Order: sequence, then C-alpha cells, then structure tokens
Amino acid sequence: MVCIKVRSMILLSSLLVCNYAFSRDADYAETGVWVKQVLVMKHDDSWPVERCFQLAEGQRLSYQFSAPFKLKYDLHVDTSTTKERHIVVLERPKETRASSGNHTVKTAGRYCLNFVAITRFPQNWNITLRYRVD
Repeated sequence: MVCIKVRSMILLSSLLVCNYAFSRDADYAETGVWVKQVLVMKHDDSWPVERCFQLAEGQRLSYQFSAPFKLKYDLHVDTSTTKERHIVVLERPKETRASSGNHTVKTAGRYCLNFVAITRFPQNWNITLRYRVD
C-alpha cells in the first residue's frame, strides 16, 4: 500500500512539474509595454533559443533584437491541436546580428521567435530581445 502511495505522489509531482514547464513555454505577454529580455545562446548546445507568446487574433507583436554574432532567426506560429501538428513560418530573414519587425495576428496560437547560432563559440553569448504586444 505504501509503495502505491509513493508512486502516486511521484507521478503527481511529475505531472505538476511538466504542467508548469509547459505553461511557461508560451507566456501570455503583458500588453502595451516594451519588455526587455536577455536570451542566452549556450556554447555547448546546438538547440535554438526561443521566446514564445500565446497570442489572440488581432493582437500585434513588435520586436527587435541584437546579438554580438550573426545568427538565423524566424517568427513562426504553432496552431497545432492534439490530433494535428501545424506550424507556419511567418518571417525567415537571412543571417543577421540585429533586426526588428511587426506582425499582426490573424490566427490565435503560440507565436515564437526562434534564434539559431550559425557557428559555435567557446563561450555563451547573449541575444538582447525587446518585444511589445498590443
């Protein structure tokens, strides 16, 4: 009986941690204010760095970023359901160290700015991101 309770508690705590991690993955952004955020591009990791927002139809996302090195970035939306995966890339500029843009949301979903390092470096480096949702 004790073994079942312990397993149940472990399962419950795992679900809570996963739920918290998922809910932090695409934040509901505060509207009407510019937010500055520093994203860390890790030197020993080949994964992209993303900043995601849960946006509603009609909202407008404005953003600007700068980095010390060239990188690739895109803005994409994930409108997937439990039955179907659906991601649309909205903006895919070339390699750059800085850029800015605006996007008015036509379909509610999880909108992400995705940053990918072009070359590896021996240390971590920062991307300075500013964004605003109206």
